[in-house]
Amino acid sequence: MHAFLHAAIMEFDKERRARTGWVVVGAIVVSLALWTWGGPSLSASSPALTLALEADDTASACVPETRLAGGVPGFYVFDNVWYTNGSLRMYALNTSELPGKGAVVSGWRLGLETEQGEGPAPDVRYDGTTILLNAGSGDQIQYLWHYYHFAAESLLGGFAAAATAAGSTCSSAPRRPRRRTRFRRSLTSARSGFDSNGGTGQAPGRLIVPWVEGWRDQWGINAAVVDALFGNDVVEPKEWRKRTEAGESLFFERLVVVDRWVSHAHNPSAGTWNKMALPAFELAPALGFFEPARRKMLDHFGLSLEGAAPGAHVVVYVDRQGSSRRLRDEDHEGVLEVLEVLREEGNAVRHVQFEGMSVAEQIEAVADASIFPPTTFLRDYQAVAQVLRHPYFCLRNDSVLTEDEWRTFDGETGAGNVHDGSEITLQAPLLLEMIRRLLKDQQ
Repeated sequence: MHAFLHAAIMEFDKERRARTGWVVVGAIVVSLALWTWGGPSLSASSPALTLALEADDTASACVPETRLAGGVPGFYVFDNVWYTNGSLRMYALNTSELPGKGAVVSGWRLGLETEQGEGPAPDVRYDGTTILLNAGSGDQIQYLWHYYHFAAESLLGGFAAAATAAGSTCSSAPRRPRRRTRFRRSLTSARSGFDSNGGTGQAPGRLIVPWVEGWRDQWGINAAVVDALFGNDVVEPKEWRKRTEAGESLFFERLVVVDRWVSHAHNPSAGTWNKMALPAFELAPALGFFEPARRKMLDHFGLSLEGAAPGAHVVVYVDRQGSSRRLRDEDHEGVLEVLEVLREEGNAVRHVQFEGMSVAEQIEAVADASIFPPTTFLRDYQAVAQVLRHPYFCLRNDSVLTEDEWRTFDGETGAGNVHDGSEITLQAPLLLEMIRRLLKDQQ
C-alpha cells in the first residue's frame, strides 16, 4: 500500500483518545485501539512574518545569516537561504560552518555558493519551511514517479529532517542594520507550514519540485499527498523556470534540501540498505513530529475522528491477490480461515482490496510491516514504521525475522523476489498465533 498514506494514518485511532498499534503481516493490518492515550495537542498556525524592514539608523533588527539548522547530507535544513541565477546562495560571517556543494546538492542544474557577509534584499520571500526536491538535477536516475520513493522517502524524510531543526530562523544576535532594507514582496500573506508537535520548529508547508515534470504517479497517490499537505503552495518546473529566467532573487526562511544521491554518497546506512531517508529517520525526534501532517491529511480527506469503541480490536486484511506481490492461493485461503477464527473469538474483522477503493478509503486500512519470501528482507516499510515509532514484524513463511537477526545482514537481501511476481508463502498457524499474542498484549 501507499507508504506516505500509511505514515499519515498509522495512528488514526489516537485522535479518538486511543492508543493504536498497527501490525501488518504481509497484507494483514491489526489495529489495537485502547482508550488510554490522551493524544497530542496542536498549536494554531503562526501569524504572517514578512520581515519587511524599513529601519532607520537607530533601530535594532535581526540581520539574517545562513545557518545549518539540522538534518544530514541529502536532507540538510538551512535557515536563511537565497537563490539567484541558478544557485543557492548562503551568506554568513563564518562560511566555514556551512557544508560545501557536494554535501548538499548533486547534478549540474542547481549550484551552491557561499559568501561572507550579509545577504541582499530579495525580490520574493518564502516564509515558513520549504522542501526542495533536487531530483533530476543531473544525469542520475530519479524516482519521483514512484509513490514510495516520492512520499515515504523524499517527503517523509524531509519532514523528519525538518523536525530536527531548532532555534530561531534568524541570526542569534540582533544587529543594527547598515542600510534601509525592504523585501519587495512576500510570496504569501501568512506563514506557510504548521507547528511541528514533536520537533521544535515548523513542519514544512511548501514544496518545490524544480526539475521533474513527471512526479505524479499513475495511481494518483503523489498528487493526493501533495494536495493534502501543501495545497496550492507548490512550485513546479514551469514556475521555477519563470522565476529563474526573470532573474528574480528568492529568499527562503527555512529550506530543507532533499537529494537522493547526496544521501547515498555521504551516509553509510543509506548506501547499505538502499534507503535514502534512513539517515534522516534515525535523527527524527520522539513520537509526534508527524502528527501535524497526519492531522492535515485526515482533515483534507474528511475522515471522521470519532466513534471508536473503547478497547476495540480491529483486524484488517488488505488483500493484494490482484497484484504482483501476492500470496500463494492456499496461503491466502489460510489467511481467510485465520480471520474467521479471530471473528469467532470476538474481534472485528475487515477484508478489503485496495484496487477498488478510493484514496480516502484506502487510508483507513494502513500497514506498517510486510511479509517477504523466505530469502528476502527489505527495509522499505520497516523504515517508515521506525521513524513513526511503530512495532514492526517481518514474517518469512513459517518464522518471524527479528530485528537482532536482520541487523546482522549486509544490506537488503533478495530484492528481486518481490518485484518478479514470485508468490509469497505464509503459514497460517504462525499468523494466527502472532495476532493472538498481539491482541492479548494490548488488553
